[in-house]
Amino acid sequence: MPTPETFPSSPLLLRAGPITLQYDPAAGDIRYIRWGGREILRRVYAAVRDETWFTVPATLTETVREIGADRFRIEYEARHTRGAVDFRWQGTITGEADGTVTFAFDGEALSTFQRNRIGICVLHPAPLAGADCRVTHTSGEEEAGTFPDTIAPHQPFFEIAAIAHEVVPEVRATVRFSGDAFEMEDQRNWLDASFKTYSTPLALPMPVLVPPGTRVRQSVTLSLSGGAALTPPDSLVAPAVCTVGERTDFGMPGVGLSLPSEVPATLDPFAELLLNGFPVDYYQATLNAAAPGFGDALTGALEAAEGAGKRLVVALRNASALPDALPAEAEAVYLWLVVPPTPEGLTHARSVLPDQGNRIVGGAAGGNFTDLNRQRPGPGDWEAIGFAGSPQVHAFDRLSILETPPTIADTLRTARTFTDAPLFVGPLTFYGSYQRDDPRQRSVLAAVWYFAALAYAVSGGANHITLCETVGPRGILDTDGTAYPLYHLLNGLMEAAQGAVCQVTVSDPLSLAALAFDTLTGGQRVLLANLTDRPLRVALRGVRNTEMAGLRLLSEASEGSFSQTETITPEPDGSFSLTLPGFSVARLFLETPR
Repeated sequence: MPTPETFPSSPLLLRAGPITLQYDPAAGDIRYIRWGGREILRRVYAAVRDETWFTVPATLTETVREIGADRFRIEYEARHTRGAVDFRWQGTITGEADGTVTFAFDGEALSTFQRNRIGICVLHPAPLAGADCRVTHTSGEEEAGTFPDTIAPHQPFFEIAAIAHEVVPEVRATVRFSGDAFEMEDQRNWLDASFKTYSTPLALPMPVLVPPGTRVRQSVTLSLSGGAALTPPDSLVAPAVCTVGERTDFGMPGVGLSLPSEVPATLDPFAELLLNGFPVDYYQATLNAAAPGFGDALTGALEAAEGAGKRLVVALRNASALPDALPAEAEAVYLWLVVPPTPEGLTHARSVLPDQGNRIVGGAAGGNFTDLNRQRPGPGDWEAIGFAGSPQVHAFDRLSILETPPTIADTLRTARTFTDAPLFVGPLTFYGSYQRDDPRQRSVLAAVWYFAALAYAVSGGANHITLCETVGPRGILDTDGTAYPLYHLLNGLMEAAQGAVCQVTVSDPLSLAALAFDTLTGGQRVLLANLTDRPLRVALRGVRNTEMAGLRLLSEASEGSFSQTETITPEPDGSFSLTLPGFSVARLFLETPR
Protein backbone atom coordinates (compact mmCIF):
# COMPACT_ATOMS: atom_id res chain seq x y z
CA MET A 1 0.00 0.00 0.00
CA PRO A 2 1.44 3.41 -0.92
CA THR A 3 1.61 6.32 1.45
CA PRO A 4 0.53 9.93 0.84
CA GLU A 5 3.41 12.35 0.74
CA THR A 6 3.94 15.98 -0.17
CA PHE A 7 7.05 17.59 -1.53
CA PRO A 8 7.01 21.08 0.01
CA SER A 9 10.41 22.32 -1.20
CA SER A 10 10.68 24.43 -4.32
CA PRO A 11 12.10 22.65 -7.38
CA LEU A 12 15.55 23.62 -8.56
CA LEU A 13 15.82 24.46 -12.26
CA LEU A 14 18.88 22.86 -13.87
CA ARG A 15 20.47 22.84 -17.32
CA ALA A 16 22.58 20.22 -19.06
CA GLY A 17 23.57 21.96 -22.28
CA PRO A 18 20.38 21.91 -24.42
CA ILE A 19 18.40 20.04 -21.74
CA THR A 20 16.40 21.72 -18.97
CA LEU A 21 14.87 19.92 -16.00
CA GLN A 22 13.62 20.32 -12.43
CA TYR A 23 15.30 18.73 -9.41
CA ASP A 24 13.23 18.23 -6.25
CA PRO A 25 15.51 18.41 -3.19
CA ALA A 26 12.90 16.82 -0.90
CA ALA A 27 12.14 13.83 -3.17
CA GLY A 28 15.53 13.42 -4.85
CA ASP A 29 13.95 13.00 -8.27
CA ILE A 30 14.12 14.91 -11.55
CA ARG A 31 11.09 15.99 -13.59
CA TYR A 32 10.01 17.64 -16.83
CA ILE A 33 13.21 16.91 -18.76
CA ARG A 34 12.88 19.00 -21.91
CA TRP A 35 14.75 19.85 -25.09
CA GLY A 36 13.55 23.36 -25.88
CA GLY A 37 9.81 23.13 -25.24
CA ARG A 38 9.66 19.39 -26.06
CA GLU A 39 9.24 17.10 -23.06
CA ILE A 40 11.45 14.00 -23.29
CA LEU A 41 10.91 12.45 -19.85
CA ARG A 42 8.27 13.22 -17.26
CA ARG A 43 10.16 11.97 -14.20
CA VAL A 44 13.09 9.82 -13.01
CA TYR A 45 13.07 8.61 -9.42
CA ALA A 46 13.86 5.66 -7.15
CA ALA A 47 11.44 3.63 -5.03
CA VAL A 48 11.66 1.08 -2.23
CA ARG A 49 8.43 -0.95 -2.04
CA ASP A 50 7.83 -3.60 0.58
CA GLU A 51 5.97 -6.90 0.26
CA THR A 52 2.57 -5.14 0.35
CA TRP A 53 3.61 -2.63 -2.37
CA PHE A 54 3.84 0.08 0.28
CA THR A 55 6.18 2.80 -0.97
CA VAL A 56 8.51 3.36 1.97
CA PRO A 57 9.32 7.09 2.20
CA ALA A 58 12.92 8.26 2.40
CA THR A 59 14.83 10.84 4.41
CA LEU A 60 17.36 12.62 2.18
CA THR A 61 20.66 14.23 3.09
CA GLU A 62 22.27 16.17 0.25
CA THR A 63 26.09 16.00 0.24
CA VAL A 64 27.13 17.60 -3.07
CA ARG A 65 25.54 20.38 -5.11
CA GLU A 66 27.62 21.73 -8.00
CA ILE A 67 25.63 23.77 -10.49
CA GLY A 68 27.04 25.50 -13.54
CA ALA A 69 25.53 27.32 -16.49
CA ASP A 70 25.30 24.16 -18.62
CA ARG A 71 26.15 21.26 -16.29
CA PHE A 72 25.53 20.03 -12.75
CA ARG A 73 26.29 17.32 -10.21
CA ILE A 74 24.13 16.48 -7.19
CA GLU A 75 24.76 13.73 -4.65
CA TYR A 76 22.65 12.68 -1.68
CA GLU A 77 22.09 9.81 0.72
CA ALA A 78 18.56 8.38 1.06
CA ARG A 79 17.43 6.21 3.98
CA HIS A 80 14.17 4.22 3.95
CA THR A 81 12.97 2.87 7.30
CA ARG A 82 9.58 1.41 8.14
CA GLY A 83 8.80 -1.77 10.05
CA ALA A 84 11.39 -4.35 9.04
CA VAL A 85 12.67 -2.24 6.14
CA ASP A 86 15.99 -0.43 6.57
CA PHE A 87 17.60 0.44 3.25
CA ARG A 88 20.17 3.10 2.37
CA TRP A 89 21.35 4.29 -1.03
CA GLN A 90 23.56 6.90 -2.59
CA GLY A 91 22.01 8.97 -5.37
CA THR A 92 24.10 10.75 -7.99
CA ILE A 93 22.53 12.96 -10.65
CA THR A 94 24.73 14.57 -13.28
CA GLY A 95 24.19 16.70 -16.35
CA GLU A 96 26.75 17.45 -19.07
CA ALA A 97 27.04 20.21 -21.65
CA ASP A 98 26.24 17.79 -24.49
CA GLY A 99 22.78 17.07 -23.00
CA THR A 100 23.69 13.80 -21.25
CA VAL A 101 21.83 13.30 -17.95
CA THR A 102 22.57 10.37 -15.61
CA PHE A 103 20.67 9.16 -12.54
CA ALA A 104 22.64 6.56 -10.53
CA PHE A 105 21.49 4.46 -7.59
CA ASP A 106 23.87 2.56 -5.27
CA GLY A 107 22.11 0.96 -2.31
CA GLU A 108 22.56 -1.51 0.53
CA ALA A 109 20.10 -3.34 2.80
CA LEU A 110 20.78 -2.72 6.49
CA SER A 111 18.18 -5.24 7.74
CA THR A 112 16.35 -8.37 6.66
CA PHE A 113 13.03 -7.60 4.96
CA GLN A 114 10.73 -8.60 2.09
CA ARG A 115 10.54 -6.40 -0.98
CA ASN A 116 8.54 -6.26 -4.19
CA ARG A 117 10.68 -3.60 -5.87
CA ILE A 118 13.83 -1.59 -5.23
CA GLY A 119 15.29 0.72 -7.83
CA ILE A 120 14.88 3.36 -10.50
CA CYS A 121 11.69 4.18 -12.39
CA VAL A 122 11.60 6.26 -15.59
CA LEU A 123 8.42 7.92 -16.79
CA HIS A 124 7.97 8.83 -20.44
CA PRO A 125 5.17 11.42 -20.81
CA ALA A 126 1.71 10.29 -21.92
CA PRO A 127 1.65 12.70 -24.92
CA LEU A 128 4.11 10.28 -26.58
CA ALA A 129 1.16 7.91 -27.12
CA GLY A 130 1.30 6.64 -30.69
CA ALA A 131 4.89 7.83 -31.27
CA ASP A 132 7.45 5.50 -32.83
CA CYS A 133 10.29 4.18 -30.68
CA ARG A 134 13.15 1.70 -30.92
CA VAL A 135 13.82 -0.70 -28.07
CA THR A 136 17.17 -2.40 -27.52
CA HIS A 137 16.71 -5.57 -25.49
CA THR A 138 19.13 -7.06 -23.00
CA SER A 139 19.92 -9.73 -25.61
CA GLY A 140 21.21 -7.04 -27.97
CA GLU A 141 18.25 -7.39 -30.34
CA GLU A 142 16.50 -4.24 -31.51
CA GLU A 143 12.74 -3.86 -31.90
CA ALA A 144 10.84 -1.15 -33.76
CA GLY A 145 7.70 -0.26 -31.82
CA THR A 146 5.38 2.49 -30.71
CA PHE A 147 4.29 3.90 -27.41
CA PRO A 148 0.72 2.56 -27.11
CA ASP A 149 -1.93 4.89 -28.52
CA THR A 150 -4.97 3.47 -26.74
CA ILE A 151 -4.13 2.19 -23.26
CA ALA A 152 -2.26 -1.12 -23.34
CA PRO A 153 -3.71 -3.64 -20.87
CA HIS A 154 -0.33 -5.35 -20.45
CA GLN A 155 3.35 -4.45 -20.71
CA PRO A 156 4.25 -3.28 -24.22
CA PHE A 157 8.01 -3.97 -23.87
CA PHE A 158 10.14 -6.38 -21.83
CA GLU A 159 13.87 -6.89 -21.18
CA ILE A 160 14.71 -3.28 -21.99
CA ALA A 161 18.35 -2.17 -22.18
CA ALA A 162 17.57 1.08 -24.04
CA ILE A 163 14.65 2.90 -25.59
CA ALA A 164 14.93 5.72 -28.13
CA HIS A 165 12.40 8.05 -29.72
CA GLU A 166 12.40 11.08 -31.97
CA VAL A 167 12.13 14.46 -30.25
CA VAL A 168 11.96 16.38 -33.57
CA PRO A 169 13.03 15.10 -37.02
CA GLU A 170 16.66 16.17 -36.41
CA VAL A 171 16.96 15.03 -32.78
CA ARG A 172 16.70 11.61 -31.13
CA ALA A 173 16.64 10.88 -27.38
CA THR A 174 17.93 7.56 -26.03
CA VAL A 175 17.49 6.27 -22.47
CA ARG A 176 19.85 3.46 -21.41
CA PHE A 177 19.30 1.23 -18.38
CA SER A 178 21.83 -0.83 -16.43
CA GLY A 179 21.95 -2.95 -13.30
CA ASP A 180 18.75 -4.98 -13.67
CA ALA A 181 16.09 -6.20 -16.10
CA PHE A 182 13.64 -3.42 -16.96
CA GLU A 183 10.18 -3.49 -18.56
CA MET A 184 7.48 -0.94 -19.38
CA GLU A 185 3.84 -0.61 -18.35
CA ASP A 186 1.17 1.82 -19.52
CA GLN A 187 0.46 3.74 -16.31
CA ARG A 188 -2.59 5.39 -17.85
CA ASN A 189 -4.41 2.28 -16.63
CA TRP A 190 -4.24 3.92 -13.17
CA LEU A 191 -4.69 7.52 -14.46
CA ASP A 192 -0.95 8.30 -14.22
CA ALA A 193 0.04 10.41 -17.22
CA SER A 194 3.02 8.30 -18.22
CA PHE A 195 4.59 5.12 -19.51
CA LYS A 196 6.70 3.70 -16.67
CA THR A 197 9.88 1.69 -17.20
CA TYR A 198 10.86 -0.12 -14.00
CA SER A 199 13.07 -2.92 -12.75
CA THR A 200 12.13 -6.31 -11.29
CA PRO A 201 9.84 -7.82 -13.95
CA LEU A 202 6.37 -8.63 -12.63
CA ALA A 203 6.65 -12.20 -13.95
CA LEU A 204 9.32 -12.97 -11.36
CA PRO A 205 8.22 -14.43 -7.99
CA MET A 206 7.69 -11.84 -5.28
CA PRO A 207 8.09 -10.77 -2.59
CA VAL A 208 11.82 -11.44 -2.34
CA LEU A 209 13.75 -11.83 0.89
CA VAL A 210 16.47 -9.16 1.20
CA PRO A 211 19.26 -10.09 3.68
CA PRO A 212 21.49 -7.42 5.26
CA GLY A 213 24.34 -6.41 2.98
CA THR A 214 22.36 -6.95 -0.24
CA ARG A 215 23.55 -4.40 -2.83
CA VAL A 216 21.41 -2.83 -5.54
CA ARG A 217 23.20 -0.76 -8.18
CA GLN A 218 21.38 0.74 -11.15
CA SER A 219 21.74 3.70 -13.47
CA VAL A 220 19.77 5.43 -16.18
CA THR A 221 21.39 7.69 -18.80
CA LEU A 222 19.65 10.03 -21.23
CA SER A 223 21.60 11.13 -24.30
CA LEU A 224 20.82 13.04 -27.48
CA SER A 225 21.88 12.46 -31.07
CA GLY A 226 21.31 14.31 -34.33
CA GLY A 227 22.66 17.40 -36.04
CA ALA A 228 20.40 19.82 -34.17
CA ALA A 229 20.74 18.20 -30.72
CA LEU A 230 22.83 21.03 -29.26
CA THR A 231 20.73 23.87 -30.67
CA PRO A 232 17.16 23.65 -29.31
CA PRO A 233 14.73 26.41 -30.26
CA ASP A 234 14.24 29.12 -27.68
CA SER A 235 11.58 28.18 -25.17
CA LEU A 236 9.74 31.50 -24.99
CA VAL A 237 7.44 32.26 -22.10
CA ALA A 238 4.06 32.75 -23.76
CA PRO A 239 0.51 32.76 -22.50
CA ALA A 240 -1.35 29.49 -22.30
CA VAL A 241 -3.98 29.45 -25.03
CA CYS A 242 -7.54 28.14 -24.80
CA THR A 243 -9.41 27.98 -28.10
CA VAL A 244 -13.18 27.47 -28.08
CA GLY A 245 -14.48 25.61 -31.12
CA GLU A 246 -17.85 24.60 -32.50
CA ARG A 247 -20.68 23.40 -30.35
CA THR A 248 -21.14 19.66 -30.08
CA ASP A 249 -24.43 17.80 -30.35
CA PHE A 250 -24.49 16.86 -26.64
CA GLY A 251 -24.88 18.58 -23.32
CA MET A 252 -23.27 17.99 -19.95
CA PRO A 253 -23.27 14.29 -18.95
CA GLY A 254 -25.12 13.23 -15.85
CA VAL A 255 -23.09 14.09 -12.75
CA GLY A 256 -23.62 12.34 -9.43
CA LEU A 257 -22.26 12.15 -5.90
CA SER A 258 -21.54 9.08 -3.79
CA LEU A 259 -23.46 8.39 -0.61
CA PRO A 260 -21.07 8.05 2.34
CA SER A 261 -20.33 4.53 3.52
CA GLU A 262 -20.79 5.82 7.07
CA VAL A 263 -23.84 8.07 7.06
CA PRO A 264 -23.88 10.40 10.10
CA ALA A 265 -26.70 9.70 12.53
CA THR A 266 -27.70 13.36 12.44
CA LEU A 267 -26.97 15.97 9.83
CA ASP A 268 -26.98 19.67 10.56
CA PRO A 269 -30.18 21.21 9.08
CA PHE A 270 -28.07 23.73 7.17
CA ALA A 271 -25.98 20.93 5.63
CA GLU A 272 -29.18 19.10 4.71
CA LEU A 273 -30.53 22.27 3.06
CA LEU A 274 -27.35 22.75 1.04
CA LEU A 275 -27.43 19.14 -0.12
CA ASN A 276 -31.09 19.05 -1.05
CA GLY A 277 -30.67 22.05 -3.32
CA PHE A 278 -27.43 20.91 -4.87
CA PRO A 279 -27.63 20.61 -8.69
CA VAL A 280 -26.37 17.08 -9.39
CA ASP A 281 -28.37 14.43 -11.23
CA TYR A 282 -28.11 11.36 -9.02
CA TYR A 283 -26.62 9.71 -5.95
CA GLN A 284 -24.62 6.49 -6.09
CA ALA A 285 -24.57 3.92 -3.27
CA THR A 286 -22.23 0.95 -2.96
CA LEU A 287 -24.13 -1.95 -1.36
CA ASN A 288 -23.16 -5.52 -0.50
CA ALA A 289 -25.88 -8.02 -1.40
CA ALA A 290 -24.32 -10.57 0.98
CA ALA A 291 -24.46 -8.26 4.00
CA PRO A 292 -27.14 -9.06 6.62
CA GLY A 293 -28.57 -5.55 6.47
CA PHE A 294 -28.71 -5.27 2.69
CA GLY A 295 -32.45 -4.56 2.51
CA ASP A 296 -32.26 -1.83 5.14
CA ALA A 297 -29.21 -0.31 3.46
CA LEU A 298 -31.03 -0.22 0.13
CA THR A 299 -34.06 1.42 1.72
CA GLY A 300 -31.83 4.00 3.43
CA ALA A 301 -30.04 4.84 0.20
CA LEU A 302 -33.34 5.28 -1.65
CA GLU A 303 -34.66 7.53 1.11
CA ALA A 304 -31.50 9.65 1.01
CA ALA A 305 -31.72 10.03 -2.76
CA GLU A 306 -35.46 10.71 -2.87
CA GLY A 307 -35.19 13.15 0.03
CA ALA A 308 -32.72 15.20 -1.99
CA GLY A 309 -34.73 14.85 -5.21
CA LYS A 310 -32.14 12.60 -6.91
CA ARG A 311 -32.22 9.30 -8.74
CA LEU A 312 -30.27 6.39 -7.26
CA VAL A 313 -27.53 4.31 -8.88
CA VAL A 314 -26.51 1.18 -6.96
CA ALA A 315 -23.04 -0.34 -7.29
CA LEU A 316 -23.87 -3.90 -6.22
CA ARG A 317 -21.21 -6.15 -4.71
CA ASN A 318 -21.68 -9.92 -4.35
CA ALA A 319 -24.61 -9.84 -6.77
CA SER A 320 -24.89 -13.65 -6.70
CA ALA A 321 -26.11 -13.33 -3.09
CA LEU A 322 -28.92 -10.95 -4.02
CA PRO A 323 -32.10 -12.14 -2.27
CA ASP A 324 -35.00 -13.20 -4.46
CA ALA A 325 -37.36 -10.88 -2.58
CA LEU A 326 -36.41 -7.20 -2.56
CA PRO A 327 -38.18 -4.24 -0.94
CA ALA A 328 -40.93 -2.92 -3.18
CA GLU A 329 -39.21 0.45 -3.41
CA ALA A 330 -36.27 -1.23 -5.23
CA GLU A 331 -38.25 -0.53 -8.39
CA ALA A 332 -37.19 3.11 -8.00
CA VAL A 333 -33.48 2.35 -8.54
CA TYR A 334 -32.37 3.94 -11.80
CA LEU A 335 -29.36 1.74 -12.51
CA TRP A 336 -27.70 -1.35 -11.04
CA LEU A 337 -23.97 -1.83 -11.65
CA VAL A 338 -22.68 -5.29 -10.73
CA VAL A 339 -19.22 -5.03 -9.12
CA PRO A 340 -17.25 -6.99 -10.17
CA PRO A 341 -19.27 -8.09 -13.22
CA THR A 342 -19.01 -11.87 -12.97
CA PRO A 343 -21.22 -13.85 -15.38
CA GLU A 344 -22.96 -15.50 -12.41
CA GLY A 345 -23.59 -12.18 -10.68
CA LEU A 346 -24.94 -10.53 -13.83
CA THR A 347 -27.22 -13.47 -14.65
CA HIS A 348 -28.63 -13.59 -11.13
CA ALA A 349 -29.11 -9.82 -10.96
CA ARG A 350 -30.99 -9.78 -14.26
CA SER A 351 -33.30 -12.53 -13.01
CA VAL A 352 -34.06 -10.91 -9.64
CA LEU A 353 -34.04 -7.15 -10.11
CA PRO A 354 -37.35 -5.46 -10.91
CA ASP A 355 -37.82 -4.35 -14.48
CA GLN A 356 -40.07 -1.35 -14.94
CA GLY A 357 -38.99 -0.73 -18.51
CA ASN A 358 -36.14 1.57 -17.56
CA ARG A 359 -33.97 -0.86 -15.63
CA ILE A 360 -30.32 -1.06 -16.62
CA VAL A 361 -28.04 -3.76 -15.27
CA GLY A 362 -24.44 -3.15 -16.11
CA GLY A 363 -20.98 -4.13 -14.99
CA ALA A 364 -18.38 -2.04 -13.21
CA ALA A 365 -14.74 -2.90 -12.67
CA GLY A 366 -13.97 -3.26 -9.00
CA GLY A 367 -11.22 -0.66 -9.10
CA ASN A 368 -9.21 1.27 -11.65
CA PHE A 369 -9.54 1.25 -15.41
CA THR A 370 -6.88 -1.47 -15.56
CA ASP A 371 -9.38 -3.97 -14.13
CA LEU A 372 -11.74 -3.29 -17.03
CA ASN A 373 -8.98 -3.05 -19.62
CA ARG A 374 -7.56 -6.48 -18.71
CA GLN A 375 -10.97 -8.21 -18.62
CA ARG A 376 -12.82 -6.53 -21.45
CA PRO A 377 -16.46 -7.48 -21.97
CA GLY A 378 -17.61 -8.80 -25.29
CA PRO A 379 -20.06 -6.80 -27.43
CA GLY A 380 -23.44 -6.70 -25.73
CA ASP A 381 -22.23 -8.45 -22.56
CA TRP A 382 -23.09 -5.52 -20.31
CA GLU A 383 -25.86 -2.94 -20.72
CA ALA A 384 -23.59 -0.30 -19.13
CA ILE A 385 -19.91 -0.18 -18.24
CA GLY A 386 -18.28 1.51 -15.28
CA PHE A 387 -14.86 1.99 -13.74
CA ALA A 388 -13.47 4.07 -10.90
CA GLY A 389 -10.42 6.31 -10.73
CA SER A 390 -8.16 8.31 -8.44
CA PRO A 391 -4.96 10.26 -9.10
CA GLN A 392 -3.38 8.77 -5.97
CA VAL A 393 -2.42 5.21 -6.86
CA HIS A 394 1.33 5.45 -7.51
CA ALA A 395 2.13 9.05 -6.54
CA PHE A 396 0.67 11.47 -4.05
CA ASP A 397 2.38 14.82 -4.58
CA ARG A 398 0.45 17.63 -6.19
CA LEU A 399 2.54 17.72 -9.39
CA SER A 400 1.77 14.08 -10.16
CA ILE A 401 -1.88 14.48 -9.14
CA LEU A 402 -2.44 17.46 -11.44
CA GLU A 403 -0.88 15.62 -14.40
CA THR A 404 -3.64 12.98 -14.38
CA PRO A 405 -6.85 14.60 -15.74
CA PRO A 406 -6.07 14.25 -19.49
CA THR A 407 -5.65 10.51 -18.92
CA ILE A 408 -9.36 10.24 -18.11
CA ALA A 409 -10.09 11.06 -21.75
CA ASP A 410 -7.65 8.31 -22.78
CA THR A 411 -9.47 5.73 -20.65
CA LEU A 412 -12.78 6.62 -22.31
CA ARG A 413 -11.26 6.62 -25.79
CA THR A 414 -9.81 3.17 -25.09
CA ALA A 415 -13.11 1.86 -23.71
CA ARG A 416 -14.85 2.97 -26.89
CA THR A 417 -12.63 0.59 -28.88
CA PHE A 418 -14.36 -2.42 -27.30
CA THR A 419 -17.85 -1.22 -26.29
CA ASP A 420 -20.63 1.09 -27.35
CA ALA A 421 -22.48 0.73 -24.03
CA PRO A 422 -23.08 3.80 -21.81
CA LEU A 423 -19.93 4.65 -19.86
CA PHE A 424 -20.13 5.39 -16.13
CA VAL A 425 -16.94 6.95 -14.77
CA GLY A 426 -16.66 6.82 -11.01
CA PRO A 427 -16.44 7.17 -8.26
CA LEU A 428 -13.82 9.59 -9.59
CA THR A 429 -12.20 10.88 -6.42
CA PHE A 430 -9.24 13.03 -5.46
CA TYR A 431 -8.44 10.72 -2.56
CA GLY A 432 -7.30 7.13 -2.99
CA SER A 433 -9.55 4.19 -2.20
CA TYR A 434 -7.33 3.22 0.74
CA GLN A 435 -7.45 6.68 2.35
CA ARG A 436 -9.82 7.44 5.17
CA ASP A 437 -9.12 11.14 4.84
CA ASP A 438 -6.90 13.34 2.71
CA PRO A 439 -7.17 16.87 4.14
CA ARG A 440 -6.53 18.29 0.67
CA GLN A 441 -10.06 17.15 -0.29
CA ARG A 442 -11.17 20.32 1.51
CA SER A 443 -8.75 22.58 -0.39
CA VAL A 444 -8.82 24.67 -3.55
CA LEU A 445 -6.22 22.26 -4.96
CA ALA A 446 -8.78 19.43 -4.91
CA ALA A 447 -11.46 21.63 -6.46
CA VAL A 448 -9.08 22.45 -9.32
CA TRP A 449 -8.33 18.75 -9.85
CA TYR A 450 -12.02 17.79 -9.85
CA PHE A 451 -12.75 20.50 -12.42
CA ALA A 452 -9.98 19.30 -14.74
CA ALA A 453 -11.07 15.67 -14.27
CA LEU A 454 -14.64 16.59 -15.18
CA ALA A 455 -13.47 18.58 -18.21
CA TYR A 456 -11.63 15.58 -19.65
CA ALA A 457 -14.40 13.13 -18.73
CA VAL A 458 -16.81 15.36 -20.67
CA SER A 459 -14.51 15.68 -23.69
CA GLY A 460 -13.85 11.93 -23.59
CA GLY A 461 -17.55 11.14 -23.99
CA ALA A 462 -18.57 9.87 -20.54
CA ASN A 463 -22.31 9.34 -20.19
CA HIS A 464 -22.34 9.62 -16.40
CA ILE A 465 -19.68 10.83 -13.96
CA THR A 466 -19.86 9.96 -10.26
CA LEU A 467 -17.69 12.03 -7.95
CA CYS A 468 -16.86 12.00 -4.25
CA GLU A 469 -19.16 11.57 -1.26
CA THR A 470 -21.84 14.06 -0.31
CA VAL A 471 -20.76 14.97 3.23
CA GLY A 472 -17.83 14.42 5.55
CA PRO A 473 -14.05 14.50 5.03
CA ARG A 474 -14.45 12.78 1.64
CA GLY A 475 -17.34 15.00 0.56
CA ILE A 476 -18.26 18.42 -0.79
CA LEU A 477 -19.19 19.83 2.62
CA ASP A 478 -18.80 19.02 6.29
CA THR A 479 -21.61 17.55 8.37
CA ASP A 480 -22.08 20.96 10.05
CA GLY A 481 -22.77 22.63 6.70
CA THR A 482 -19.30 24.07 6.10
CA ALA A 483 -18.94 24.11 2.32
CA TYR A 484 -15.61 23.07 0.83
CA PRO A 485 -14.25 24.79 -2.31
CA LEU A 486 -15.45 21.78 -4.30
CA TYR A 487 -19.05 22.56 -3.28
CA HIS A 488 -18.76 26.06 -4.76
CA LEU A 489 -16.93 24.78 -7.84
CA LEU A 490 -19.56 22.18 -8.69
CA ASN A 491 -22.43 24.52 -7.90
CA GLY A 492 -21.01 27.12 -10.30
CA LEU A 493 -20.17 24.56 -12.95
CA MET A 494 -23.62 22.98 -13.00
CA GLU A 495 -25.19 26.42 -13.20
CA ALA A 496 -23.04 27.23 -16.24
CA ALA A 497 -23.65 23.88 -17.96
CA GLN A 498 -27.16 24.57 -19.21
CA GLY A 499 -26.57 24.35 -22.96
CA ALA A 500 -24.52 22.45 -25.54
CA VAL A 501 -20.92 21.54 -24.79
CA CYS A 502 -18.41 23.30 -27.06
CA GLN A 503 -15.14 21.86 -28.28
CA VAL A 504 -12.09 23.30 -26.52
CA THR A 505 -8.34 22.89 -26.93
CA VAL A 506 -5.60 24.09 -24.61
CA SER A 507 -1.98 24.66 -25.54
CA ASP A 508 -0.51 23.24 -22.32
CA PRO A 509 -2.50 20.55 -20.49
CA LEU A 510 0.01 20.62 -17.62
CA SER A 511 -1.03 24.21 -16.87
CA LEU A 512 -4.58 24.75 -18.10
CA ALA A 513 -7.93 22.91 -18.28
CA ALA A 514 -11.16 24.24 -19.79
CA LEU A 515 -14.86 23.64 -20.39
CA ALA A 516 -17.18 25.75 -22.57
CA PHE A 517 -20.93 25.78 -23.18
CA ASP A 518 -23.31 27.55 -25.53
CA THR A 519 -26.20 28.86 -23.47
CA LEU A 520 -29.85 28.58 -24.39
CA THR A 521 -29.95 32.38 -24.86
CA GLY A 522 -27.12 32.52 -27.40
CA GLY A 523 -24.22 33.39 -25.10
CA GLN A 524 -21.35 31.29 -23.88
CA ARG A 525 -19.98 30.15 -20.56
CA VAL A 526 -16.28 29.29 -20.32
CA LEU A 527 -14.52 27.86 -17.28
CA LEU A 528 -10.72 27.85 -17.05
CA ALA A 529 -8.53 26.25 -14.38
CA ASN A 530 -4.92 27.08 -13.56
CA LEU A 531 -3.31 23.77 -12.57
CA THR A 532 -0.11 25.39 -11.32
CA ASP A 533 0.81 27.17 -8.09
CA ARG A 534 1.94 30.32 -9.94
CA PRO A 535 0.02 33.01 -11.85
CA LEU A 536 -0.82 31.92 -15.38
CA ARG A 537 -1.39 34.23 -18.33
CA VAL A 538 -4.18 32.89 -20.55
CA ALA A 539 -5.35 33.94 -24.00
CA LEU A 540 -8.96 32.90 -24.63
CA ARG A 541 -9.74 32.65 -28.34
CA GLY A 542 -12.60 31.54 -30.55
CA VAL A 543 -15.47 32.87 -28.41
CA ARG A 544 -18.40 34.59 -30.03
CA ASN A 545 -18.16 38.31 -30.74
CA THR A 546 -18.63 40.10 -27.45
CA GLU A 547 -18.26 43.56 -26.08
CA MET A 548 -17.25 42.37 -22.62
CA ALA A 549 -17.24 39.35 -20.35
CA GLY A 550 -18.20 38.85 -16.74
CA LEU A 551 -15.51 37.11 -14.72
CA ARG A 552 -15.67 35.34 -11.36
CA LEU A 553 -12.70 33.62 -9.70
CA LEU A 554 -12.49 30.71 -7.27
CA SER A 555 -9.11 30.77 -5.52
CA GLU A 556 -7.43 30.85 -2.14
CA ALA A 557 -7.82 34.63 -2.16
CA SER A 558 -11.59 34.27 -2.60
CA GLU A 559 -11.62 31.79 0.31
CA GLY A 560 -12.57 28.88 -1.91
CA SER A 561 -15.77 30.33 -3.34
CA PHE A 562 -16.41 32.37 -6.47
CA SER A 563 -15.66 36.08 -6.10
CA GLN A 564 -17.93 38.91 -7.11
CA THR A 565 -18.30 39.49 -10.85
CA GLU A 566 -15.92 41.85 -12.57
CA THR A 567 -15.84 42.75 -16.25
CA ILE A 568 -13.05 42.37 -18.78
CA THR A 569 -12.96 43.64 -22.36
CA PRO A 570 -11.66 41.84 -25.44
CA GLU A 571 -8.41 42.54 -27.25
CA PRO A 572 -8.61 44.13 -30.73
CA ASP A 573 -8.56 40.65 -32.30
CA GLY A 574 -11.61 39.56 -30.27
CA SER A 575 -9.71 37.36 -27.83
CA PHE A 576 -9.65 37.84 -24.07
CA SER A 577 -6.49 38.07 -22.02
CA LEU A 578 -6.50 37.30 -18.30
CA THR A 579 -4.16 36.17 -15.56
CA LEU A 580 -5.32 33.34 -13.32
CA PRO A 581 -3.91 33.09 -9.79
CA GLY A 582 -2.18 29.84 -8.84
CA PHE A 583 -4.65 26.97 -8.28
CA SER A 584 -7.80 28.78 -9.37
CA VAL A 585 -10.88 28.43 -11.57
CA ALA A 586 -12.27 31.30 -13.65
CA ARG A 587 -15.89 31.40 -14.74
CA LEU A 588 -16.60 33.70 -17.70
CA PHE A 589 -20.02 34.88 -18.82
CA LEU A 590 -20.00 35.93 -22.47
CA GLU A 591 -23.14 37.36 -24.00
CA THR A 592 -23.64 38.10 -27.68
CA PRO A 593 -24.31 41.82 -28.26
CA ARG A 594 -27.83 42.56 -29.38
